[in-house]
Amino acid sequence: MQTSDGVCLSPVFLPPSHGSNQRPSGYVPGRVVPLRSPPPPKIKPCNEGSSTVTFASDERNRERAAEIKRRKNSFICIAVSLFAFFIVLILSLTLSTRSIDENCPDQNPVLRTWNLGQHLEKTVIIGKGEHFLLSSSATVHSIVIKKGGSLVFDDDTEGTKNITLRTHYILIEDGGALHIGAAKCRYRSIATIVLIGKSDDDKTVPGFGRKFIGVRAGGTLEMHGLEKRSWTLLSKTIPSTGLVSGSYSFEKNFSRGINLRVIDQDTAEVLVVERFDTHESRNDSKKLHECLRSLPPGRIVALAVGDSAVKSLLEETKSTIEELLQSKYVRDLKYRQAWALVGVIGGDNTSYSEDAREHENHDTGGQAFAQKEFITLDGVKFSVSAYSEWKEGFPISGFQVKAANGLILQLTDNITNWNPGDRIVVASTDYSMYQTEEFPLLPCPECNRNQVKIQEIVNSTGFLSLMLYCNCRLAAVIPLLLHIFSSVCVCVCVCLFICLYTLHPSFFVLLVGTFLCFRTGKFENSTFFFQWEFSIMCTSVLYSRYVIISKNKCDTGIWYLFHNMSTGDTHGLVPETKAELTPLGIFYNNRVHSNFKAGLFIDKGVKTTNASALDPREYLCLDNNARFRPHQDADPKKPRVAAVIDGLISFKNNDLGAWVRGGDIVIQNSGDGSFPKDIGSSQEVSDSLFVGESKNYGTNGGLNKYWGVGGVDSINRTLPRNKTFPSTFKNFMQTPDRFTSAVGFFLKNPWQLTPKNNISAVFPKVFFGKAGPWFEENELDGDKNSLFHDLDGSVTGYEGVFVGRMDNDLIRHPDCINDTTWNAVICSGRYSQIFVQTWGSQNLSMSIARDEYPSSPMTLRGINSQRAPFQQYQPIVMLGKSYTIHWNGSAPKTTVLYLINFDKDDWIQVALCYPPDSTFQVMSDVYERQSMLVTNVEDYGALNSLEELQKKQKDRKYFFDNSTGLLFLFLQARRSRDGHSYCSAQGCERVKISATMKSSEVSSCFTKAYPKYAKVPKAIVPMPKKTSKSCSKCGASKLFVSSDPQDVYLQAQIKSLSKNDIEHGDNEAFIAVNGEKFPFRPTGFYMVIVDACSGKVTSKTSFSQLDSKMEQHLKTGIPQRSVVLLGGQNQLKGLADLSPFLYSLGTAKVAELKNKESLAFFGFHGPSRVHWARLYTGTNGTVLGLLEKYIPLQLEEYGCSVPKSSKRKDLELLKQALLETRL
Repeated sequence: MQTSDGVCLSPVFLPPSHGSNQRPSGYVPGRVVPLRSPPPPKIKPCNEGSSTVTFASDERNRERAAEIKRRKNSFICIAVSLFAFFIVLILSLTLSTRSIDENCPDQNPVLRTWNLGQHLEKTVIIGKGEHFLLSSSATVHSIVIKKGGSLVFDDDTEGTKNITLRTHYILIEDGGALHIGAAKCRYRSIATIVLIGKSDDDKTVPGFGRKFIGVRAGGTLEMHGLEKRSWTLLSKTIPSTGLVSGSYSFEKNFSRGINLRVIDQDTAEVLVVERFDTHESRNDSKKLHECLRSLPPGRIVALAVGDSAVKSLLEETKSTIEELLQSKYVRDLKYRQAWALVGVIGGDNTSYSEDAREHENHDTGGQAFAQKEFITLDGVKFSVSAYSEWKEGFPISGFQVKAANGLILQLTDNITNWNPGDRIVVASTDYSMYQTEEFPLLPCPECNRNQVKIQEIVNSTGFLSLMLYCNCRLAAVIPLLLHIFSSVCVCVCVCLFICLYTLHPSFFVLLVGTFLCFRTGKFENSTFFFQWEFSIMCTSVLYSRYVIISKNKCDTGIWYLFHNMSTGDTHGLVPETKAELTPLGIFYNNRVHSNFKAGLFIDKGVKTTNASALDPREYLCLDNNARFRPHQDADPKKPRVAAVIDGLISFKNNDLGAWVRGGDIVIQNSGDGSFPKDIGSSQEVSDSLFVGESKNYGTNGGLNKYWGVGGVDSINRTLPRNKTFPSTFKNFMQTPDRFTSAVGFFLKNPWQLTPKNNISAVFPKVFFGKAGPWFEENELDGDKNSLFHDLDGSVTGYEGVFVGRMDNDLIRHPDCINDTTWNAVICSGRYSQIFVQTWGSQNLSMSIARDEYPSSPMTLRGINSQRAPFQQYQPIVMLGKSYTIHWNGSAPKTTVLYLINFDKDDWIQVALCYPPDSTFQVMSDVYERQSMLVTNVEDYGALNSLEELQKKQKDRKYFFDNSTGLLFLFLQARRSRDGHSYCSAQGCERVKISATMKSSEVSSCFTKAYPKYAKVPKAIVPMPKKTSKSCSKCGASKLFVSSDPQDVYLQAQIKSLSKNDIEHGDNEAFIAVNGEKFPFRPTGFYMVIVDACSGKVTSKTSFSQLDSKMEQHLKTGIPQRSVVLLGGQNQLKGLADLSPFLYSLGTAKVAELKNKESLAFFGFHGPSRVHWARLYTGTNGTVLGLLEKYIPLQLEEYGCSVPKSSKRKDLELLKQALLETRL
């Protein structure tokens, strides 16, 4: 306690009057006593005799000090209050501003928090003035949002408000709205809408059904998840295991001795697999010693004991293992001791891993396990493991070589918004998409913006053009039914759809996202722009299915299917055949692969009647009742509008890259019937590449049906449809089983081929098929009538000739040229067709012979089945010649002859076989197929001789020779054709023969007709002279077709030769850049440098060996931003010392080049390492062959200045589509 001892001042504290701690009488334990002012202290007078004046002065001083203190405290109090006021004001303004952010629907202040809970039977109606914020998961029977009401999913900045809404359906109409995020305020959490219930639950909602999210007029549905790139492509090939050589795994019991594996340190390939029984055999121990001594420095060695290894293990062998592999345990190995070692020949004490375990009672208590990680020249990390143990009385040893710590995928796009934990799908480019796999992304601090890391791929065929998908954060399990869009499409994770799409005409619909047809494992991805029924534009890669078939059997990538009439809700709203007549719209830059039937399919319709006893097929099953025939405004009387298939990339489809029927259809810039419905329709393929064989060998897994030896390299690969199918073509090289051609024909074809097929600027390779594997008998009507017109002579060397099958004597003359390699005949002449249509005799075969070659008739089966009401035969004929027609049974009572592709005044003479006592009514007319009107009906009159008929060729006359049974008449066109029309502008000219026959004998008149009417063969049109000019414009104008046509690539080829190659007769070594060859000198290295920004060759240099001059050039002579192409020929002196220079130009490590005989290298000198750098080496007679890469140019990572962005065609087409639809 403080007291005062001198100056008379009141003490600050005084002791209590008593020493006790007495509490007030009102005190209650545990209660707070009200604060009261203490009583004033009793002041004891001090120095009472002091002066009164001094006391008064002191009192004034104290008052003045107290006043100053009070003022000071007042100012402090005011300052603190003002500061607190402003803080509160700022916070209030901030919170107020956030709550009314119009960009974020969940922050709207009018929303009321809504916790629905679990009420499965409750029907929720949100109406006028009701605005709810769904803040937690809920289950209800159904939700109807209308009359301005709204429902908003809650969200937060951390993305933790994960909400699941379970309901039968959600209906939005009449001003109602459902919001999950907004375009400018993306939903960060995960929203899931699950549609529940069975197909027979409750009544259906008109126009929607039982399970749906439906939007009627006036309704608003907005769902906006975080923006993430949903797909991309690989820019670098990855094998299925991550390693080009493949992974390796081995395990065995009782493999006594020391088991050895030798692995190539640059490729991870297992080179040596041996077992040395060092327990029983001293000779095996010596062999192990010699084997290790023979290995070059740097080679990876794995050793593992099986059973026991020490009884005969020589000291020199132990010393070798210690010296070369740094072993610490081999010297003291014991009987049945488990031991494993992974090391590097000549490595230091950090380059090995070793482990040993004691053996006791037939058990080692675990594995002796050794493992080390390495890296390939391509930058792929891999691990080598060896293990040894005794377990439950059994000795076990094994090895494993596999990619380590996941695989890094090199992608074409910047995917920095993909994060660890996101799940991607890697889709196979093999024939079976069932090899598709899903992976979570792994953390990858070493990845750049175009790389991600995943676990090892197990089944997928990992080649270029693999698709990768990153799932959206906004998830929904819904069929999407909008007022203008009808679908049975189930959305899984917003971007993944199980889909069958049906589009109502007259609407423009935009779909953006990634689409999955789950039943067949097809992943489909793009932005679609639909105009009218099944009109489509895709601005990026497309894997899509537009098909309505029974049992959901999906087997085509993009299928344009044409309803003869509208079905479902639009029944009766659209004129019949409008789908067939409506122009295709915009089709640009699409990719289709790994489909069972075809990549692109334009054909067929659907059955629009219910099943019945007469026709039990299901409603909407496939039907062959439609042909695509686009016209302006869907009016067949207006001009045609060609469907342009621009930039289609189609590959690895089991059957067909594309099946296109109808027209007009033009296919351009791409890589890979009976009567046509529309007279004059045509199809054209231009500026396109066709690749039948690649190094995408595939994987023997998934649902691949066929695996076997195929292709020119004769190695195992997946095959499209049959093990006997010798696969495809590479540089148009033939295999022992099959000739290969740039021009081929549909196999096993029952249909005719028009003689108006024109080919120009095509490299000269053709094959017409032959009987044997895959082609079978090669005897169907279309097989026999294969024909095309070589317009410019680029195929045959003879300008303007026709090329047909060699055994077709209907089209030949004596000057024709046979080509046995092609199974073809090359003829001059003019050709057309006749369609011989018979009624009431569908099962007959027809034989037609030309009078100049009567011993070689052509027998046709007809194009229709025996159930069809008529049969039709469609031979190609040479104009200006005479023919006879015979049957294998009684002649048909009614025969109609159509003049197909006849120009005005073109003619042929025909004679049809009938019984001698037959009588006839013959008439001609013109049949307009569109309107089905028949005009210009004229009867034919009979004449008494063939000579009289030939004099009156243009008259409507016939002559029947009853001695031979032949009815003679002329088929001559009296009207002109327009363009590609196969009939005249007025319609199809035809002749109808009605026969009355008393006899039913077989109507084959060969023995009576010949030699009576046989003629000497002669040419009407002389054969042209063979041209000596080379075809400078043959082939496509582009070296490649890409899904990103705006990107620029360099074609680089290297062909190096070893001494062994030269000794075997190969003497052409070169480097080529965009087709320009730079040949090598006889011996040494050759280098070509290309500017990576402009693509221009900046230098080409040769060196006889790796000397100081070449070393200096590699160090200082290569400019920045350069593509480096390096090859060699014959003996390459100094090759072993080249490794450090190649490392600086792109290899992931210093390569081991000792004992290599040849090399080819694609590298880069610049500020960054590139994914496409690759070193190829050959040894022990390995033939490198021609190596090729397409190297991207003008990349920012090279240090190139980004070129001015040129107009992208896909975006221009989008603008055009939006403008046309007035959106």
